[in-house]
Amino acid sequence: MNDESVIFPRSTLVYLALLLIVLIFNTSVFAQGYGRVISQPDDPENNPIRPYMFGNFGYGNPSDEAYDLAFDNPFFRFGGGFGLIFYDFGAEVMIRRGTLEETHLVAAEYGDEALRSFLLSTTEIQFRVYGRPHVGKVLFPSGVGVGLVTITVDRGYPGVFDRFSGSGLYVGPFVGAEYPINDMFSLGAEVEYAIGESSFSGSDVWIKQHSEQIDMRGGSFPVTEDGFWDTVGGNNEDFSNGGWIVSLRATILIPVYTQH
Repeated sequence: MNDESVIFPRSTLVYLALLLIVLIFNTSVFAQGYGRVISQPDDPENNPIRPYMFGNFGYGNPSDEAYDLAFDNPFFRFGGGFGLIFYDFGAEVMIRRGTLEETHLVAAEYGDEALRSFLLSTTEIQFRVYGRPHVGKVLFPSGVGVGLVTITVDRGYPGVFDRFSGSGLYVGPFVGAEYPINDMFSLGAEVEYAIGESSFSGSDVWIKQHSEQIDMRGGSFPVTEDGFWDTVGGNNEDFSNGGWIVSLRATILIPVYTQH
């Protein structure tokens, strides 16, 4: 085999070497220029507005008496949102949801026992503003949130779709502590106290009787236990969704590069 068929000519090797030198030089110059005109994302002096995403997982039982009568288990809520930090102040939008279902053996209308599976579901949309004082690296965000909560309740009659829904506004002051793990990620905890009532505006009820499906929308069932979920949509049309909420929180700062 001819060696010249597998070895590049000298002129080609020279051209390749010159091209490699040019590429290395231009890359170095470009990198230096890029570093001069672009600020670092963790520099608050050059980037006073910093967007972030966060996740929230919390525990807190509603303060309504009906909740205590129907449920023994804690009510957990999870969610997250998006926010902006401006120096030592911040604003954010949070969506948080919670669902709890619990089965009870209760006395039926005619003296027999029956299993009833009670359901409570909430969805919150909240706008928050806060300040961020700090001691060393630890931040202490504190502020207030204003939100809208929608609540769904199922009274758990066996074989019956019996679902009430309502909504209401609430106010929730909060205070927390947050520790930056690095320039882009932090962990924290917060305590919130929600103040608000939700009104049940209507109900959707379907029941099968004598092989026929009867639409009882807007109707009512016999009250079997005073103060229980049976009163929802009847004598007691309000639900207190206030109370303490303790949450864990994870925040991820979104990098922002600004020319200067």
